[in-house]
Amino acid sequence: MGYTAFELHSVIENIPLKIESIAVWGDTLFVGTDSGVLLVYNITYTSIRESANPKKRFTYALTSSRKDFSKKAINQLCTVPELGILVSLSDGQIRLHTLSMLREIDVLKNAKSQNMKGIEEFSLKKHHGQFTIALTMSKKLVIMQYSSKESTFKFEQELTLPDNAKSINWCGENICIGFKREYSLVDLKSTSPPKKLFNTGASQQTTLGCSLPNEIVVAINNIGITVNFEGKPTRKYGIGWGEMPPCIGYLEPYLIAPVGMFVEIRILSNSGQNDPFVQTVPVNGITKISQSNFVDYDDLVLDHGLGVAFRTKTKLDLEDEIDPENRIFLCTKTNVYALTMRQFYLQAFELQQNKEFEQALHICEIVDGTKYQIEQRRCAVSTSIMPINCLPRENSTCLCITLS
Repeated sequence: MGYTAFELHSVIENIPLKIESIAVWGDTLFVGTDSGVLLVYNITYTSIRESANPKKRFTYALTSSRKDFSKKAINQLCTVPELGILVSLSDGQIRLHTLSMLREIDVLKNAKSQNMKGIEEFSLKKHHGQFTIALTMSKKLVIMQYSSKESTFKFEQELTLPDNAKSINWCGENICIGFKREYSLVDLKSTSPPKKLFNTGASQQTTLGCSLPNEIVVAINNIGITVNFEGKPTRKYGIGWGEMPPCIGYLEPYLIAPVGMFVEIRILSNSGQNDPFVQTVPVNGITKISQSNFVDYDDLVLDHGLGVAFRTKTKLDLEDEIDPENRIFLCTKTNVYALTMRQFYLQAFELQQNKEFEQALHICEIVDGTKYQIEQRRCAVSTSIMPINCLPRENSTCLCITLS
C-alpha cells in the first residue's frame, strides 16, 4: 500500500523559451534554454498560514535574462555553493561562472592548457572536501580536480574508452559509464579496461543513472538496478517503472523517476521488499531534474547540490504539511515544478493509520541524522487525541518526531 510522501507545486508556467537544464542555489533557480539564454528566477515560498492561495505556495520573479550566456543550447547546469560557482555545459565546452554575479571565471582546459571542446556530459562529486569533475568526449574520459588556489578545475588524468559514453555517474571512487549496449565500471586507480556490469540490449537508445550515498542505480529499459561501488547488485529485486524514465532523482530515502504522465516515487531501504512503491504524482512530460549530475558524499542528509538553502525552521510548524527545505525541482520543456516532501512525522502517522507499522518505524530510522529527531517517551494523552507527530507503542509510550 502506498502513502503520500510528496506534494507537487507548480512554480513557473509557460516559459517562452524551451528548457534544456535547471539548477538551484537557495532561492535562486537557473534555467538553461535551447537558444543559449540563461534565465534566473528568484523563488519565494509562502507557508500555508501566510498564503492567501494554499495551492500556490511557490512564487517567482525573473531577475535576469542573460542572452549573452551562450550561443548554443545550455545542456547541463550545476551549482556548487561552497565554491560559489555555476558549472555549465554548452557548445561542447564547460564554463565556470560566479553564482552571485554570473561573471565568467574560466573555460576548462586540457593538459596542454587549451580550451577543451567536444565535451558531451559531465558529473561532479564532493568527497573528503575535494571537488572532482568527470567529463566525457569522443571515446575519452577526463578527470579534473578543483584547485582553490586557481579557482578552477585542473586536469588530472585522461582515459581512453572503448566506445562513446552515453551517460556518466560517480560510483564512489569509481565511475559508472553507460555505453550503447552495456554499463561498465571504470576504476580510476587501475589501468585495466572498464569492467562490464550489464548488457542494455540492442533496443535501448539511452542510458542513465543516479548516484546515491552508498550505491548507484542504473536503468535498463524500464528496470532500475542498484549496485554498490564495486558494481555488485545490492537488492534482490529490480525497480519496475512503467517505462524508461528520462532522468532519475534522489531525495533521501526516495527515488524519483518521471514516467509518462506521472512521477513515480519509490523508497530505497534495505528491507529487501519486492515492491518499494510509495506514490505516483500526476504531471506530464517531465524531462529534467535539478542537480542530478552532482553528488555530495560528505553531506548526505542535506545535499547542498540540490540547493537546499531555505531559511531553516526553528520550530515544528504543525499547520504546514510540507517541508519546503526538503524539495527537488523538475521541469518540462516549458514549466517548472517543485516536488516537496511531506514532513516526516505526517508520513509516519499515515503509515501507522494504515497499519504499515514496519514502514512507519523505517521512516523513524531515516529521521535519525536529519534535522528531525525521534524520542521514545510516555505521552499524557489518550491515543484518540494524541499529538499528530506521535506513534503509539505498548505501555502508553510513543515514538515522537520533532525538530532537533
